[in-house]
Amino acid sequence: MNTQYPTPMTGELPVGNEVKLMTVKSIDSCFGIIFADIITPTIEELRLPIFPRRVDNSTLDLPHNTKWTGWYSTLDLQNAMQNKYKVFPKVGFHFEKGTPLSKYVYLIFPRKPDPVETAYSVNATIYKLILITLYGRLGFTYVLYKAKIVNNKDIGDQILFNHWKLIPGYSITDYSLIKTGPYIDAKLIEIIKDTNDIPEIKIDKRKRGSLSSLPLAVHITATARYGIYKFKFIPNNPLIYTDTDYVILPKILDSNYIGKELGDMKLENKISKGIFIAKKLYAYKNTNNDVKIASAGINN
Repeated sequence: MNTQYPTPMTGELPVGNEVKLMTVKSIDSCFGIIFADIITPTIEELRLPIFPRRVDNSTLDLPHNTKWTGWYSTLDLQNAMQNKYKVFPKVGFHFEKGTPLSKYVYLIFPRKPDPVETAYSVNATIYKLILITLYGRLGFTYVLYKAKIVNNKDIGDQILFNHWKLIPGYSITDYSLIKTGPYIDAKLIEIIKDTNDIPEIKIDKRKRGSLSSLPLAVHITATARYGIYKFKFIPNNPLIYTDTDYVILPKILDSNYIGKELGDMKLENKISKGIFIAKKLYAYKNTNNDVKIASAGINN
């Protein structure tokens, strides 16, 4: 798909200075983010689950026949209900509608060279990054800092699995200070500095820049997902494999879907033989006898 994420950036997005937290009885009554109970269909009802959830705040899962509760874009929930999911909304954040990013996308996109025609030129890469990084910036999690004191024997696991950093030299006991994020709270600094024989802590006082916008990022992501969904359920053209912005199908798409405009699909390859085992675990040969292999994050 051409510019999968910049495409929804041209549409209506949650904006405004006033945000209303409201009880939601109907999804259509709210534009923004809703907290809801989700009940997924069985595999007999829906071959390909489309609704994602996070397991343990890390792994992305698309289960069948499961129930859970979470915060989702109103577009996500509307799409789910159209595909045999049961959704029971509870509360939501309602926003005004606006198009704050459309002029930016329409200004940059026409200048972006076609990466296929230009053999992935530097200009094509730069304009692609200019389009995509704006959206990525909106999705940043803004965390000022987190700090805690842990037993020294547990520091290895904390740093390895949770991305904490050790503040060395600030404890003469069996415990040490670890932190995540670019800053440390000034009050915490004063407490540590009161300890004898402790060197002064260097404080990073640089400003991070503009804050992120979670509602914008959530809505753009949901719209981008919705844009690729329609190619997963085409009658007599059952999906073989899919990833974020592409699908592999047994038949070529109708020409109405193929083009060079925002959101259009482009034909990358015609496959003569392929094996698709699992996510990012496949190999295929195209009609020019070029081989593509993807395995465990290695893409050749």
